[in-house]
Amino acid sequence: FLANEWKKPEYKGTLKERRLFVTTGAKCYEITPSSHEEVQELHCTHEEADGRLLLYASHVAKDGY
Repeated sequence: FLANEWKKPEYKGTLKERRLFVTTGAKCYEITPSSHEEVQELHCTHEEADGRLLLYASHVAKDGY
């Protein structure tokens, strides 16, 4: 539900210059004010949140955050 809502034009202005990452099942989407797309390298089938957090932390560290 939230992934679909944040993709709508009326919510994208709220993000300003931020990037929002939303997971739905095994898929992960990056939502910015100008686009939304799947992030293949963040697909994850781990049921536990700890495994996903480590994957996401590694991804943002590689992006310089």
